[in-house]
Amino acid sequence: MSDHINHSYAEALLRIAQAEGALPRIEEEAHRLFDLLRTNAELQEFVKNPNVRDEGKRQAFTQLLGGKIHPAMLDSVLLIVSQNRGNRLAQILEDFKTVAANARQHVAGEVISAVALDDTTVKRLEAELSKNSGKNVHLMSRVDPSILGGLVVRFGHEVIDGSVRKKLEDVRASLAG
Repeated sequence: MSDHINHSYAEALLRIAQAEGALPRIEEEAHRLFDLLRTNAELQEFVKNPNVRDEGKRQAFTQLLGGKIHPAMLDSVLLIVSQNRGNRLAQILEDFKTVAANARQHVAGEVISAVALDDTTVKRLEAELSKNSGKNVHLMSRVDPSILGGLVVRFGHEVIDGSVRKKLEDVRASLAG
């Protein structure tokens, strides 16, 4: 957790998601929005820019996300932005993933592959990781062609990098060293 303010927003979003009976959906949307914020430099700059008024940010997020995410998720994002906390949004979403995982007593993570994985493969991987870790592992799937092949799995504090890119880096390092 980063700090008390971020954690408070994350906890509030958790309570709202639970009250709405929409925790899995909002958790997925938080993951996707976090990914969008993390990978889109222009959006990061826009959210953090103190010269853009909060109302402008609210309008932009309403246009960008309205009708595409759960209304409670949109309202939470708009509240965060309207309270001049847009620069904290990515960290609040990351904290939310953690508190949501704790609330469901599981470890949230992600599996990154060069091509899309089908649900059966992701479920099999979750089952194997759950068996080996003794925790209930839930993975979100993301495609990143830059890993070239294989998988990168992150859950809890663990990172399992079985990507072709990592293997090539290891070979390159051993040849150079």
